Amino acid sequence: MTHPLTHAPTPRRPRAQNALLSALLPALLPALLLAAALAPAPAAAAPTPKGAAPATKGAPPRDTLREETLEGGIHVHLKGKAGSTHIWTPPGYDYHTAGAVIYVHGYNSSADRAWREFQLPKQFSASRQNAMFIVPEAPKSKNDKVKWTALTDLRRHIIQHNVRVPGGHWVVVGHSGAYRTMTHWVDYSKVTEMILLDALYSGQEEFTQFVEHPKGKRLILISSDTSRASKRFIERFPYATLEPKMPDSYEGFSRRARRAKLLYIQSQFGHKAIVANRAVIPLLLRLTPLRLLP
Repeated sequence: MTHPLTHAPTPRRPRAQNALLSALLPALLPALLLAAALAPAPAAAAPTPKGAAPATKGAPPRDTLREETLEGGIHVHLKGKAGSTHIWTPPGYDYHTAGAVIYVHGYNSSADRAWREFQLPKQFSASRQNAMFIVPEAPKSKNDKVKWTALTDLRRHIIQHNVRVPGGHWVVVGHSGAYRTMTHWVDYSKVTEMILLDALYSGQEEFTQFVEHPKGKRLILISSDTSRASKRFIERFPYATLEPKMPDSYEGFSRRARRAKLLYIQSQFGHKAIVANRAVIPLLLRLTPLRLLP
């Protein structure tokens, strides 16, 4: 398995070298202390001009990073000024052929809460996709600002922590109020598919721009509370495909639904159950261009 983090090994001194240093240290210590006492004091740093921004270029990230094994894969949790970002790669993950799945939570939630409450690692594992799964922070209410207006900034944030982001297809999955974040990402070249989980409360023009992209972008809508808005939206597109309910298996999708550029599914599950019952996200991810793991 290709590990998502790249750690440089710490060099070790040979045992003979350690023994020699231990023998010489008592004799050298008085000379070292005398040299330190006679050394000139370091020059004071020049004051930062008033109004100037502090130099941060090249500074290491101040976020905390925690790594663990989870659901047989690797879980990395970044936490800092940008909030939480969860990153998970499944067992059998192959960086060279992998893509990325970004899950965006809705209102009254957070990256941490969605991660736990909806058991996202289990759902990602059940999808069997060769992908790096990323769960960043998003607005928790209508008054909250969008955290990541540019996917390039999120990608850079992850790379700064020595996490290798794969170069394959990117799929964005968002629930409820996630549409506010997703509308900022419709023009990102790497995103080839978006999945709105009862999330079409607004942003119809942006999602129209996405689905009509000349490079073959794909949009999937599954709706409960947003059924009326979703039905009005798909009336614009003669090629839209409708499914009367969410099937129980991948084989339950019609052949046309599997290939549809715009797929609308009328959900038999309620607004929260769409993400909570663990029956929707894994199956919808099977419709993506990501590679299937054994």
